[in-house]
Order: sequence, then structure tokens, then C-alpha cells
Amino acid sequence: MLLSLNDGAKDLETLELEISASGRTVRRAVDGLIEEGWVNRCGHEYAVTSTGSAFATRLDTFLQQTETLLELQTFFEWFPDAVCSLDPIEFEDATVTVQQPHSPYQPLERTLSLIDLADEIKTIAPINSPFYNDSYYERITDEEITAETVLPHSVFDAIRNADTEQFQEVLDTGRVEVYVCDLPLSFGLLITENMVAIGAYDHNNSLRALIESNTPVVREWAEDVFAEYKNDSEKITTPINNEV
Repeated sequence: MLLSLNDGAKDLETLELEISASGRTVRRAVDGLIEEGWVNRCGHEYAVTSTGSAFATRLDTFLQQTETLLELQTFFEWFPDAVCSLDPIEFEDATVTVQQPHSPYQPLERTLSLIDLADEIKTIAPINSPFYNDSYYERITDEEITAETVLPHSVFDAIRNADTEQFQEVLDTGRVEVYVCDLPLSFGLLITENMVAIGAYDHNNSLRALIESNTPVVREWAEDVFAEYKNDSEKITTPINNEV
């Protein structure tokens, strides 16, 4: 009711319609707001005081942040605390895609759609996807996309062993740099010229949630994390041999 009145003075009947409450409930609430000094009566209408307006503004911010935290809850349930140094509120304007029982691949499909829109990619991939996905492979070889990818040894070995010739072809384009990391990777990161996407995986290496953001704070964090893992990794050079 306070948020409604902060948009402009209203009479009791209008308030009843806006908040879907009985006249008795509205009158009781208005009396309480008047008693607190947050609302004044002006003829047949009620309006917020300067104090009430200030409180309503802060209340609105709090409710929006609470809604954001609820949306982010699934993501941070699976994302490693040691990796993310950002306050969750930094993701207030982010888009969250969560794995659903009826759509378990939705976060992965969203990741691939971001890759399809990108010309430059930096990625940390904890599993054999999306690097070896057909659409990604085709973009690298046919559309001159450039990429830097950090992979754990297990993923690199799986990709190489699955099709060494195809993987070699990707490296031979000269537009892809692959780095193999000895550190365990329990999260995913995709940085494009348009967006930063962060993936949270469960213990079965299933992508549970994806956050997309392009705020300067999130992008700076993502670039720093990518650089840290890249610097701690070994660059793969061509030709690929079985000793790597």
C-alpha cells in the first residue's frame, strides 16, 4: 500500500482495487501508516509524507534485491564459493537460466545460443561441452570465430581421443588457443564481446544454472578469473601428440 501511495495520492476505493484487499483491511492499514507518520489524509485521498516516500523507495529496493537473491539461490547452491568473490547483488540485473525437470538442457542450450552470436570467445569448460559441440566446431572452421579455451586434462584427453583429426583441424585454423589446466574445474565461464555467462555444475557435472550479465563489475571479475586460470595452464601447440 505504501508503494502504491508513493506513486501518487489515492482514495480508499482505488487502494482496495490496486492491492485486492477489503475496505476494512485497507482502512486499518491506512490508519497504521498515518500513525507512523508515513501517510497523510488530504480530503478524500491519502498521500505519502516525505518520510513515507523515503521509506517506500528503500523498501522497493529491498524487495527487488530479495527477488534477485531468490532467483540466484539455485545458482549459488552449486557455484563454488571460493571462485566467486562478487556480492550476489552484483547480479541484480542478470538473467538466470535454471535446469528444470521438463527441460534439463535449457542452460546448455542457452550457452550455445550465446556462442552462436559471438565472434570472440573466452571460455573455461569443466566438461566436454560446448567446445566439441557441432555448432561450435562449425563456427570455428567456417565462420572465422576466434577462441581461447581452458580445459582440465580429463576433458582435453576426451576431446582429443574422440576425434584427434577434427580437434587438430580446429587448432590448425590458428584462431583457437587451447590451454590445459591441472587444477580441478567445477564451474564454467563464457566471455564474449556481448555477454558474460557463468555456469554452475552439480556433482555429476550437469549444468544446473547459468547466469548472464554484462555489467562492468561482472565483466572485470570474469576477465580476471579467466586470466588466472589461463596463466596457470599449459598451452597446447600443433601438432597434437599422445604425450601431451
